[in-house]
Amino acid sequence: MFSVSFSTFTFILTSSFASMPISGTHAVIGSLIGAGLSLPAPTTVNWTSLIKIVIQWFASPTFSGILGGILMMMIASATMNTKQMAYRSRILWL
Repeated sequence: MFSVSFSTFTFILTSSFASMPISGTHAVIGSLIGAGLSLPAPTTVNWTSLIKIVIQWFASPTFSGILGGILMMMIASATMNTKQMAYRSRILWL
């Protein structure tokens, strides 16, 4: 665990000095994979958990973008579609 933490720290520090945008989570996962692959048996890496993590890296922004778009359309249609709603909102701000 020390080697994973040290390599992650070194990578993040070096990248920060070089003004490179990085992700700490990706650096830790990369360090864990590197440490697991450096051992004699590649079975030390839990590939099932790794696949789940990678899928979540892509699924999370996709689902949050879809949910944000749906919420934006619902709020916009409830507040900006009719003249009566626009009139009501102007009265509230007076």
